[in-house]
Amino acid sequence: MALFGSDVECATHTLLALHMSAGRASASELAAYQGTSPSQVAKILSLLQRAGLVNGAAGRSGGYEILKAAKDISLADIVDATQGAKPLFTCREVRRRCVLFDELPPKWATSGSCSIHKAFLAAEKAMRRVLEDTSLAAIARSVNRKSPDGFKQSTEEWF
Repeated sequence: MALFGSDVECATHTLLALHMSAGRASASELAAYQGTSPSQVAKILSLLQRAGLVNGAAGRSGGYEILKAAKDISLADIVDATQGAKPLFTCREVRRRCVLFDELPPKWATSGSCSIHKAFLAAEKAMRRVLEDTSLAAIARSVNRKSPDGFKQSTEEWF
């Protein structure tokens, strides 16, 4: 089971393509560039626009552009824009329903935080910290380091 849906991946690639295009691009151009569904990209762009990460303009010279510098867009911003701020784990307090407790759990079993919930909260905080500390600019630098010379220029020209 994936923690993040395909919308997060599509949104990240869409923003990266907009960043690398150095200008405006239409939803259909962004979908074609990524080899993905135009309807998914249109939906993603709507979410990104609602979150204030992109702006869209209609018309012949229209298209979408990034509103923030790539260094100021974190992976957490992208996740939140596409999926909302959902918790990684929801504790249902199963510890209270153990069959051995005869419907009345003892204090030792229910006092304090649930150890399982506590562990998942720690994992969520660590993951959130990585998402917040990783910018679109860092992703772009990584792509540029491993791509051949001229790839960035080819991308700009394609758009």
